[in-house]
Formats: sequence, structure tokens, C-alpha cells
Amino acid sequence: MSQKRSKKKKTRTVALRVDRTREELLEYLRKKKFTTIPELESGRDSDDPDLWDYKKEFGTWGGAKNHAYGDGIDLQPDVSAEYMAKTVVEFGLWSYRKFCEARRNNPKVVPSTYLVFKKFGSWDNLKYLARRYSLKVTLEEYCKLARRLGRKPRWVDCRQAGLEIYDAAKFFGGKGVMDEYLTQMEILNAVP
Repeated sequence: MSQKRSKKKKTRTVALRVDRTREELLEYLRKKKFTTIPELESGRDSDDPDLWDYKKEFGTWGGAKNHAYGDGIDLQPDVSAEYMAKTVVEFGLWSYRKFCEARRNNPKVVPSTYLVFKKFGSWDNLKYLARRYSLKVTLEEYCKLARRLGRKPRWVDCRQAGLEIYDAAKFFGGKGVMDEYLTQMEILNAVP
């Protein structure tokens, strides 16, 4: 025999919405200095205004920010291509998914995907620049290490110095070829 299960109706508690005036919403936004949606959502208390309140009153989140901070203020500083490449290299954001996740977690450090596509046209173009930037930085650090040692660094020397040269060596076709190239280009002049 089967027993009949009792169906309990699930209830949830809903906080009553407080109608706030336009000035109260703007004052709260200015006081907390929120400029992004994630900041608003994570930094507010349960009885504070939420995104819905701002969208209801101003139409969009951007409209609320413009009213609070003015139209002429650029809330996202001008981000250079070099800064974007550094961000990808230093945080290891080689996939679009990782980049977007990092942007959600830290919007003040990682530039928006809108800026990526505005400056580069595609994600692949940013990755290409970041790889070139990474190679340049790696070779500069390799040359500094060579000058400090007074000789061409070995793999062990690079590892001990915290310098990862595998990708740079792979780019040239091997460490010996890389050393030869740097010597011919007179970058490793003082190193025997």
C-alpha cells in the first residue's frame, strides 16, 4: 500500500518594499559611492535600496548613475591597450570566460568586455597583443638576469629567479636559438 504524502505549501518571507523618493535613492548611491551593479548588490543591507528600485525610478542603472554623479564624469577611466594586455598576462586571463569572471569579481581592476571589443575588435586581438607583451617582458627580465649573473642564464637559474622562459624559448624554437638571437641582436652584449 502506498501512503499519501502530505503536501506542505512552501512559504517564503518577503520584505515589504519601502517607497523611496528620487533624492533618497541618489543620496544613498552617492554616500556609498557605488558605481557598478556588483558593488550595489554586495554592499547593501537587506533594507537598503536595490537595483530594482533604481531601474523603477530612473529606467536604467546607467540613468541612475548619471543622475547621481553627472553626465560629464567618466566612471571608467581611460584604459590603455598596454594596461589591458598587462591585466591578461599578470592575472592569467587567457580565456574569455576567465576574463569575464575576473571582471565580475573585480570590476575596478579588470576592464569591461565592451572596452576590449571597442579597442581591439575581438578577444583574439587582445590575446595576440598580450602574448607579444608577455614575450617582451620575459625577454627583458631574462636579459636583466643575464647581466646580474654575468653569463647566459641556464634553465635552473631562471627557475630560481622565478622567471618562466619556457614559452619564450618555444617561440624561438629552443633556448639555444633564443640566446643566439639575443646575442646577434646585441641585447646580450656584456654577457659572454
